[in-house]
Amino acid sequence: MIKKWIYVLIILLLVVAGCSKSASTNKANLDEEVFEKGTKLVQYTYMEVNDEDVPEEELKELLKWYSNKVELEEYASEEEELFFSKLYLIKLNQKISSIQSLNDKLSGKSGNNDSKREDIEILFQEIEDIFGIIYK
Repeated sequence: MIKKWIYVLIILLLVVAGCSKSASTNKANLDEEVFEKGTKLVQYTYMEVNDEDVPEEELKELLKWYSNKVELEEYASEEEELFFSKLYLIKLNQKISSIQSLNDKLSGKSGNNDSKREDIEILFQEIEDIFGIIYK
């Protein structure tokens, strides 16, 4: 009897472990290449936004891949298009934040880019929630 319960417990633990792992996997069923490269791009972009060191060559390759996809509008699904749109919004907000910072420095103001940083953080969180891509 105890042996049966041990087997049931082991199976239950395996199921729970499998379910918990799925929280950080491809929730929107993106194309495998898009999910893998997109995950790296999101993580590197997050590092960039937070002024961390990013592997330049790998980032350059990913940005080239990203630009080609966006330029050609080669989306396999609506989810994929949404993913690329979210990435675009992050990049756009990142540029706006940089421009605001530069403008503040040139004008002698002590600017506050907290609203843009919050917008960027919200977009990162949406990517994690919708697609299962861990960005930190």
